[in-house]
Amino acid sequence: MSLQAVIEAVEGPAVGGIVTFTGTVRDHSEGKKVLRLEYEAYAPMALASLEQIAAEIAERWPGTRVAVHHRTGRLEIGEAA
Repeated sequence: MSLQAVIEAVEGPAVGGIVTFTGTVRDHSEGKKVLRLEYEAYAPMALASLEQIAAEIAERWPGTRVAVHHRTGRLEIGEAA
């Protein structure tokens, strides 16, 4: 999923601002070299957790739009994580 697709999922005429966060794979962690990252997730549990977070946001800030993209698999240095 592209960053533009995430933005399009939440933009609209009543939206006054859009905030995004994109983590990237860096080449080091705690002083050690990193070659790549491999993310795994139990999809049903991950989806349930993300839906719960979105529900809490909607309850606390009515009218807020939330889009989340969670990657899994092998990611190389510099890729969006």
